[in-house]
Amino acid sequence: MLATNKRFAVRQQESEVFNLIKEDSTLDGINSINDASDDDSDDDTGNSDGNEDNESDDFEESEHEAFVKKLRKMPYKNLFKLNNKEIPQLSCETRWNSWYYMVLSLKSQKEFICSITKNDKECAIPNETWNFIDNFVVGFEPMSQLTLALQSSQLTFGDFYLLWLRCKLLLEKTDTPLSRQLLTKMKNRESALTDNKAFLAAIYLDQRINYRDTPLISEEQRQCALEHLKQTWRSIQRVAHGGLTNVSMEDPIEGLSSNDDILESFFRSHEVSHDSNISTCLFDELEDLSRLPRLKLERGQSILDFWYSQKQGKPDMYSLAAVVLSTPATQVSTERAFSTLAFILTKLRTRLSETTLSNILLIRLNAELFQQLNI
Repeated sequence: MLATNKRFAVRQQESEVFNLIKEDSTLDGINSINDASDDDSDDDTGNSDGNEDNESDDFEESEHEAFVKKLRKMPYKNLFKLNNKEIPQLSCETRWNSWYYMVLSLKSQKEFICSITKNDKECAIPNETWNFIDNFVVGFEPMSQLTLALQSSQLTFGDFYLLWLRCKLLLEKTDTPLSRQLLTKMKNRESALTDNKAFLAAIYLDQRINYRDTPLISEEQRQCALEHLKQTWRSIQRVAHGGLTNVSMEDPIEGLSSNDDILESFFRSHEVSHDSNISTCLFDELEDLSRLPRLKLERGQSILDFWYSQKQGKPDMYSLAAVVLSTPATQVSTERAFSTLAFILTKLRTRLSETTLSNILLIRLNAELFQQLNI
């Protein structure tokens, strides 16, 4: 199961973790330097009108885009080509980091752009704007690296959390008005992650995060993760032994009278207790994970590879990890599946059945795997 989960791009579940950054950090972060600079100017001038701050932010952003549009037209377009310079790219609202890449393209060619626009009063931008561009690129770079890394396929919660922590550390090190704003947003949103039982269970099984004396998981979070892992294992056992699933203990079962429900409840509670006794060794192994040293994976090895290597020696732990780590941390695979679907379900192929469409999509998304199987 884990090997299949490693390679297949099609996931059965979706996660909203990717939106944690998109909703708060990215959009608010674009204007945070202006906010900070406006706050400083308010202290000097006594102006504290929030509406004027927002108008300044809107103007600052549109000014950059207007400047890039001018550079992409004649005569500046020819000057870039004659000097073998890359024409600055324009931002696109539907693309991640596009605004960052736009100002980065300006910053990387600052001297050349200043030289060709210095005599054009309508096109040249002041030093204050260049200072904004410099500060924005430095402050937003860690977030840009994070959003790019999150576009990787087969990303587990452990991978996501390590990337998240790395971004926080880089923002702390950068220590600019924008980076401080982004860091505050990330800390506020992090509680949504650590309050999720599935997330805690996944990082508990990741020894890069959960190890002896780790500062990343509190004792309360560790106990919550353990309880969720034990419940998950019991569910796995019931399914493996042909037990009924998705049926509550209070719901009547077809073919049984109300009096028989009590008897069925008794048998189910006995099965859970029985599974717990059988799984004592597994639960002890789970407890021991927090006492082991930090896992250092080899280059190119993932936590999925690690647990796959434990399949023979620890089959129960492998089976549990296969389920817990199967939850995707982002919607990247799902979004790519939708993009692939657009090339399959065209206006000339609208009569494809659901089964045929699913099979074609499965093959397209996993072409590499089928090639390895010589199918």
